[in-house]
Amino acid sequence: MVLRLDRCCLNRCFCILFLIFFSCFETGCQRNISPQAQHAVNFFDNHQYSEAVIEFSKLLEKFPKDPLYQYYLGASLVELNSSPLQANECLQAATLKNKINKAWFYLGLNYYRQFRFNESEAAFNEFNKNASWLENRNMETAKELERFKFAPGFFSNAISITITNKKIISADSLHQLIGKICKCQDKTGSGLVQFEPGNFKKSRKVGEYYYYSDFSKPATRGKDIFRIQKISDSAWSEPQNLGTTINTAEDEDFPYFDYRTGILYFASKGHESVGGFDIFQSVYDSINKKWSTPLHLPFPINSPWDDFGWIEDGKSVCFASNRENLSGFLTIYKIEKPLSKIKIPISGSTYMLQTCMLKIQKGQGEKLVQVNISTDSKKDTVMFTGNLLMKLVSEALVLQKNCDSAILDSKKSKLLLDNTNDKEKRAFLFSKIKQDEKYYLKAQNSINMIYTEVNSLQSNLYSNQSAFKDSIQYEKNNFSIDDSVVYSKLNPIPSDIIIPEGIIYRIQLGVYSKPIDYKLLGGIRPISIEFLQDKKTIKYYVGVFKTYNEADNSLNKVKEFGFKESFIIAYYNKKKIPVDRAKEFEKNQ
Repeated sequence: MVLRLDRCCLNRCFCILFLIFFSCFETGCQRNISPQAQHAVNFFDNHQYSEAVIEFSKLLEKFPKDPLYQYYLGASLVELNSSPLQANECLQAATLKNKINKAWFYLGLNYYRQFRFNESEAAFNEFNKNASWLENRNMETAKELERFKFAPGFFSNAISITITNKKIISADSLHQLIGKICKCQDKTGSGLVQFEPGNFKKSRKVGEYYYYSDFSKPATRGKDIFRIQKISDSAWSEPQNLGTTINTAEDEDFPYFDYRTGILYFASKGHESVGGFDIFQSVYDSINKKWSTPLHLPFPINSPWDDFGWIEDGKSVCFASNRENLSGFLTIYKIEKPLSKIKIPISGSTYMLQTCMLKIQKGQGEKLVQVNISTDSKKDTVMFTGNLLMKLVSEALVLQKNCDSAILDSKKSKLLLDNTNDKEKRAFLFSKIKQDEKYYLKAQNSINMIYTEVNSLQSNLYSNQSAFKDSIQYEKNNFSIDDSVVYSKLNPIPSDIIIPEGIIYRIQLGVYSKPIDYKLLGGIRPISIEFLQDKKTIKYYVGVFKTYNEADNSLNKVKEFGFKESFIIAYYNKKKIPVDRAKEFEKNQ
């Protein structure tokens, strides 16, 4: 019997074999890994990079030379935009003897963000040399290598800018905080969004255009910028694509047209972008109905990261960037106008990186970036916004609670063991003690690793530690003990006060079933109380301290006054944590 296949069937078979071949070629030989490692890989594959960092850090404690774990930890740090030096070490180890080829790609990206262009280009070339065609296409290696034709020259000159405010936000809240959102509806009913001054919607006149971004056809293209014209009080024209002068095969987004100057500002991943999204400007010639060739806004406005969302109000400018932030967070910068037209030559990766991060340059030549943050904006600048940090601390506290329970169970089992001669019971208790000890040792290691990661992430979020300390000083309550009674029915003790952000210490006087007589509290101030859930138990606290030493000195005075059982408790961003952990955090500030 002869099996005949028609041409269509053969083509299908060939396509299937082609995909299987390149799929196998891309992934390479996969070794068998443990369930714990697979769990960590799943975090990475699902873009949960902070969780991946924790899990691969644990694995590397057990297997410090494993190249696969080194690769995943380094790649997670790069994706998270955290600890670049540690990422370098991990990825360099993973590239030894070309064990993990994709590590070259992440190493190239990490070097590029550090302005180490020669090393970055070499790393990308190594990846390109050993990667499959499909892998190079997916990772867009050609695009990364193309940047080296213009990026080093672009970053070798910078303009001076003055920052009047900056605020860290979650990426999800960008539309609420970068500016007022103006919306209109096209004929299909889809929502169109443009970043504009808040009063522009009211002043928009018939004949004016509304600019927005949307996906274009064919589907292989990215987002393009369109505009529609207001033709009456209730009608808009058909959408008009701005054409190939503005739009590329890559994404164009966040358009803002300044009617005062006739300039369109937009973000693009094309047009010789030096990062992800870069900010460009183009002038519209209303006579010839043409757009001018888009021009890059200069360094340090544009950076190796995503920069977008340019808005002007005549006196100042706002734009967003993720250069200083963990994955999922952005910083909105407000800078004064007019922008300087003088470009200052700079060289050296260290100086470029410092300039890029928009911090004050001290003792290194001309001051390129003048950061002027007002008193009111200090708290906004360094306010804790990392939900990730809170999540990690919460996880550590849960583990600590379980760890303490295991220690308590182990002590009870040891006590029972000392008081029984029954062989079966002794064998059971021996086994239980061993399991409890194994658990709490493992849990304590995990807790230590989480707090190590918290310290690392905290240093990335707080770009100005002195401003952070000033905000704590401003919110601190002064402790004192006077001779006269402070509180009374006319001046009751405040309850459930708001704990300031950051590391805070308080002294707990005690827990009571009835209110303490005001006379017994004497002149101690400031006292606050907290009602527990049953409303029948009251906790008494005194003071709000920014350092452990201040709290400890005050504790001695409180004990001398008569509250012998009082003790210090600590908070990290309004959540209770062990005092030892708070002291560790305090040292790192």
